[in-house]
Amino acid sequence: MLTLHLHFLQFTHPGASKAKRSVADLERRYVTPKPSFAVGGGTGTCGFYNSTTEAGVCLWNGAEQNNPTIDTAGWLNGAKTSNCGKRIYIQRTGKPETRQYVKVLDGCYFGATSPKPGCSKVGLTIQLFNLFKPTEKENQDGLIYGGLSWQFDNTLNTSPQQAPV
Repeated sequence: MLTLHLHFLQFTHPGASKAKRSVADLERRYVTPKPSFAVGGGTGTCGFYNSTTEAGVCLWNGAEQNNPTIDTAGWLNGAKTSNCGKRIYIQRTGKPETRQYVKVLDGCYFGATSPKPGCSKVGLTIQLFNLFKPTEKENQDGLIYGGLSWQFDNTLNTSPQQAPV
């Protein structure tokens, strides 16, 4: 049961203790603690995109790479493109001032063979990578360190068209 109380949300489910969260806070469900890399762009799972001019992400496309089906998709794959173009918010972990709103532009394997590591992974277009104001080391390595937090942009069910399917 989800109950809205003026300036707080109260989340309750059987067997859980009650917790309150400020409405102004965005729920950051997926945290990828390992470094995130920039993707080159081109024709991908969602079609063509230009990594240097479009801010967007690449999400896990599932463990099955040889014969992907709807049932073997991660967030998307060649057979399941319903999450292409969905808007997410993404930020450096613990730094809400870095938050960006971008679209899902591609699917990536990330070498992940199961949902636990795969679902939280995210690749960045070059433009998004640069929006995070990388350090000199991050630029040299082509990686964003310190983790990223992200979620589909459907906080409080206010944008159901952005919810994953």
